[in-house]
Amino acid sequence: MIKKTKIEIYTDLNFIVLKKNLKEMIYQMIAKLNKNFEKVIIIFLTDEQLLEYNKKFLNHNYYTDILTFVYNEKEPFIVEIYISYERALENSKKYKSTIENEILRLITHGLLHTIGYTDYTRVQKQIMRKAENDLITNINKIKFVKKIDLENVTNG
Repeated sequence: MIKKTKIEIYTDLNFIVLKKNLKEMIYQMIAKLNKNFEKVIIIFLTDEQLLEYNKKFLNHNYYTDILTFVYNEKEPFIVEIYISYERALENSKKYKSTIENEILRLITHGLLHTIGYTDYTRVQKQIMRKAENDLITNINKIKFVKKIDLENVTNG
């Protein structure tokens, strides 16, 4: 018997989500992937916070929208997905999407990395983008962003 995945979501006072709704969509994604996840942890951070993690853990000195840390290489998977909500908002404007769709794409991206997808080459990126689109298209979307307030974000 497969146990239900434990999903934890962490935000801050400037970015608040309806956790129940977001969890429901993540459960749908996991079901579509047909993989066993023990735990999925989603942590929303500012650009500056995620930059610090990128420097500390990957030795990369640049902004990113997502970092994925997989704690076991086989099922049941345990994964932490760190997402910059500032970068997600910026990308949603850049790609003429919504912040919710952009966040779902990032979560999907992290889940796909967890199960072995890579995006180092142009072909791998195309395969991954198609898998992201397939997953996002085939879930029931529910509103989940309750508040985003970039005016009060303190960096550091």
